[in-house]
Amino acid sequence: MRQSEDLLEVSLNHQDERATAFGRSVAFMRQAYPNMAAMTYDNRTARGAEHLVLVKFVLGIGEEKKILSYQYCTEETTANNVPGGLESKAVTLDGHTVQTGIYPVILPEEDLYRGAFVIHVKSDMPGVFLRFGCGNVAFMHHSPNAAMKGEAIDCEEGSAAIAEDAVVIRHAERDFVTYVRGNMDFSICQKETGGSYAEGYTTGDEVWLMIGFSVDETEACRLSALEACAEMEKVADYYRRKLENLYIHTPDKELDASFMHAYLNLEYSWLYPFGWIECIQHWPTLCHMEQTAAEEWAGNFDRTKETLRSQLQYMRDDGAILELHPNHTARRDWGGDNHFFVRELLHYLQMTGDLDFARECQPYIEKIIRQTFGEYDATRTGILAWHSQIGNQEDFESTPGRGAAPGSEGVQMLSLAADYFDILGECERAKAYRALSAYCLEAWKKRIWKKDLGRAIWFSDDYGQARLDTTYHGICYPIIYGQVDSFDAQSSMDHLMHRMTGEEGEVFQSNHFGDHRFDWVPTWGMQAGSDMQPFATAAYAKIGKHEAAIRPLDFVATRVCGDYQRGSFPETANETRFGYFSPSAGVFAQGVIESIFGVTRDLFANVTTISPCFPGGWEHAALRTPIVNYTYQKQGNSFTIAFRSADTTQKKLLWRTDFVKNISVCADGKPVACHVAYECGFCIVSADLGCASDVICSVAYQPIAIALHLPAIAVCGEKPHITAEGAEIIGIADRCGVLDEDGAYRTDLLDAYVGYGDFGLVNFARRTFAVRLRHDGIVLSVPCSVTVVPPYRMETEYATHTVTVRFWNRTGKSIDSDAYLMTGSTLVKSHLCCGAGESAACRFERIPDTVPGKNRAMLHIGGVFSGEILFTAPMDTAQTEQLTIPDDLTVAYPAWRDMAYFPHHGCTVINPDAFLRDMPDKVEIGGLSFALNGRFAPVATRENRVLHLPIARAARKLFVLFSAFADDHEICSEPFDAEIVCEKEGAYLLPVYRKTLCFPGDLDYGFGAEVVADFSTYKPGAARPSVLPPLGETDYADTVPPVYPTRDLWCKNHAVEVGNTVLNLLEFDLGETRTIKELTLLAKASDAAGGVFGIAIC
Repeated sequence: MRQSEDLLEVSLNHQDERATAFGRSVAFMRQAYPNMAAMTYDNRTARGAEHLVLVKFVLGIGEEKKILSYQYCTEETTANNVPGGLESKAVTLDGHTVQTGIYPVILPEEDLYRGAFVIHVKSDMPGVFLRFGCGNVAFMHHSPNAAMKGEAIDCEEGSAAIAEDAVVIRHAERDFVTYVRGNMDFSICQKETGGSYAEGYTTGDEVWLMIGFSVDETEACRLSALEACAEMEKVADYYRRKLENLYIHTPDKELDASFMHAYLNLEYSWLYPFGWIECIQHWPTLCHMEQTAAEEWAGNFDRTKETLRSQLQYMRDDGAILELHPNHTARRDWGGDNHFFVRELLHYLQMTGDLDFARECQPYIEKIIRQTFGEYDATRTGILAWHSQIGNQEDFESTPGRGAAPGSEGVQMLSLAADYFDILGECERAKAYRALSAYCLEAWKKRIWKKDLGRAIWFSDDYGQARLDTTYHGICYPIIYGQVDSFDAQSSMDHLMHRMTGEEGEVFQSNHFGDHRFDWVPTWGMQAGSDMQPFATAAYAKIGKHEAAIRPLDFVATRVCGDYQRGSFPETANETRFGYFSPSAGVFAQGVIESIFGVTRDLFANVTTISPCFPGGWEHAALRTPIVNYTYQKQGNSFTIAFRSADTTQKKLLWRTDFVKNISVCADGKPVACHVAYECGFCIVSADLGCASDVICSVAYQPIAIALHLPAIAVCGEKPHITAEGAEIIGIADRCGVLDEDGAYRTDLLDAYVGYGDFGLVNFARRTFAVRLRHDGIVLSVPCSVTVVPPYRMETEYATHTVTVRFWNRTGKSIDSDAYLMTGSTLVKSHLCCGAGESAACRFERIPDTVPGKNRAMLHIGGVFSGEILFTAPMDTAQTEQLTIPDDLTVAYPAWRDMAYFPHHGCTVINPDAFLRDMPDKVEIGGLSFALNGRFAPVATRENRVLHLPIARAARKLFVLFSAFADDHEICSEPFDAEIVCEKEGAYLLPVYRKTLCFPGDLDYGFGAEVVADFSTYKPGAARPSVLPPLGETDYADTVPPVYPTRDLWCKNHAVEVGNTVLNLLEFDLGETRTIKELTLLAKASDAAGGVFGIAIC
């Protein structure tokens, strides 16, 4: 027997309430026992996370009316989605079985506040009992859900009354009236705490209920008078007919089932005339309308048109497309929906050829584009910035600068505007927009493209500071939109594959946070979200990577068909919540159709394109929609596609694949001319297949059997040994400058990234060049991606006046050389003997001049290495002295909000009240103790940009206790410069010691875990200083998300968390004692902000 349900923890996880819907009729059913609820969307209040409970139903059986409670039902009890409904099989402790179903009724598409449900109960024993009545507002995120659990009816604000053969249910604060009819004897019960509810009983073993609700009581009464059994059959017939003409058949049965579930989830979410509810389970409002393309392939063109019309109806006067609520109101949310609207409009027009609607939209399009660029490119750089959600599921990620993904979307918006005006026949205006698009693309490439990395950065702010580590759509969008060529696409996708892709092929949104929370429910910008996977698929398909393209979709399908979701589309990977997340369902179905089967249509261009992207192991596949019927058969080195559509567009084959030759293409058995374009890493086979509505395309080919060999690890300064099988090497194409003039890996490849510490060495290690081959007269370009590593790695250890340098020699040359170490005023000689690919220790003895903590030293090994290294001496607090920061340079802790609480950057700082809360009087860090006094010295770009802290003391070293008020938006940037200005004391130039403070590398998120939803880069137990992972045969270890990037990578300085605030200990060793005039901190990045909490000298 189960424990009491009251003992279960209420949480966001392990939801027990399944949902289904049609229009405004939303049904819920518990899995643990068959409590049900008929709900709807609020018609008065705009709600983003709550439903209205119209009626809650509690079920009992037998003459004793035994309630089917959590404790009475066994673990065998469960509930499942079936097409159009929810069905439960309850098994009781005494062995009885009860079948229960609830089904939203199929009603005509009308913009009315009304709906209906059928409930069917079949018991294996006589006697069925129902207790039911109105409920309150339900917040369905929490489970077990208070609105649905237990046998009590929350009717304090409502009433139940019998009117002839119906029970009429009302709520004091609502317009809705609900009628319930059925084959039961009804009675009314008064609740002691107020209100009334109904009970129904029949001595039979089967119950049919018909529930109707509306703001119009006559309509509610009419709906409840429908015949329940007939309406349930209509529901079954509606979905049966829909799915008979909407399916895929492939060797991947989970993919097949998920395709079906995608369309069921879309059907449940459709709300005429506004669009698709984000998530019928717990986000009952409308957001980004990414569902339109999938619905168009299902033949639901009117749904897209009504959605677009509704958005135009509510559009703000300045041209901002708004997000709608079911109560006929709208809001501006996230970064806006203009870019979604434009691409959805063009997709609809190209799919339908609806010229009348194109003309209907004409007064709005330029206003939408002007608003977008006016808001996000006020200085007319040609590159858009963005508030949160340039994509989807990234609530914590904005792009507060000229960005990769927003810039790409801006280019695409202008290109689509050109296509739009071509449709209208306004050729000159189309040319102008095409020129603007080209201008913005060139600006994007100049400012956003990082040539040496071969990919886009994330964004560049208006102070000239770059955020180097981009997002998944900063990589995928330019490829999908054709804004980069094949080499740049290959180099970009290499980073996606090797730093942003998990073991199952899932793509993560970014590496900008201290964790991915793969096992939880974040939709905030660090996760493997279901919405982003089809975009990765589309990008892979564009470069002919068939095996890679299917994996992100398979990742989603595995979850959709898994034991938990069982047909519900989750928002993120492994969440134990039912999402029914319709944007993901929409782009999933679109991804299957347009990226895997590769079908696109443009009726204005009179072209249907077929670009198959099937894995090599698939010998068959079939797609059926009301628009196309498509069958694929593969045998050996040939395949056949039987394609049928109702239109007579020109059918074009555009097959992107691994290198092939000797290609022949037939259309309906007759040879047709084909063209082969050999791109970097793949080729494109194209052919015209005629204009018939039915065509059978047959393709035969011969794979080009070549293999290119080179070591996967690229050691700076070493020449790669490259060999080819089956082809002749004729040259190198090195757009990224990976190789020097002698053909060796450049020695400076990592120089720009060493400031980012161990994170920088790992995250920016991947580089790509291309080898040009000749095979059978064909010139091929093969991308070669390698992991770049420094030629040498050193670790130091200090013990009693001796520094030991552990030296790893990654080169192919042995080392036998004198070595010199200079620290303070001491120069010490040693000798290093280290074989190629080996490690050795080099000892420097009799070193008297050290300071506590990190010591700077100059290491010179003749012909091998010359540069700065650090070693750490024990912390001797007797040698250190904490200085007092002048009061007039400090502010009280709460002042941080004015400096660094970014309302325009998503909501990463989700709990600002926790920051700098309950700070102690002193803090221990790195062996030092700093007194705290409730104040800090501020430095921030927007105010106090330059902080001058007077020192006026002789010292060799400064310790600075610093917190960077930074989050994901500062990732891989240089937010601050530190300058230590000394007295001249006989020097020709004023001695100034300057260091750029990098994040990561020198700094952590200053916001502690509680402040940023547990995504801080430092948590107690994380390695500080950071630890570089071991180097394997092909790459560094632990570079696969969600493990990557570990918190152990982030920062090379000591860190401590107190008062939900992370403090780093910055150590500046001047190498000799000088009279220090001041420490200057300069904020460089657009939102750089931080505070000095303490200074010590020694």
